[in-house]
Amino acid sequence: FISIPTLSPLERKILIKYYLEDYSDRQISELYCIHINTCNQKRRQATYKLAKELSINIKDIKRSRKSGKKALFFIINKKIHI
Repeated sequence: FISIPTLSPLERKILIKYYLEDYSDRQISELYCIHINTCNQKRRQATYKLAKELSINIKDIKRSRKSGKKALFFIINKKIHI
C-alpha cells in the first residue's frame, strides 16, 4: 500500500470501504456513525487529495460496483457471528 500522509485515518477507512470493499456511502455512514452527507464529503475530499498526491486525473478513479447488497450481507453476517 502507498502511505499518503495527507489522508486522515477516517478518510483512509472510507476509501477502503468504498473502493475496495464495495460499501455504499449509506453503509459506511452507518458503520462509522456519521451522517451520510459527511461520509460523501469526506470520501470526495479524500479522493481529490489522493488524485493530487499521485498526480492522476480524478476522473480516472472509478470503482466497479456490482451491488451494495453484498457488503450489507457481509455486515449482517459479521454481526451475527460475533
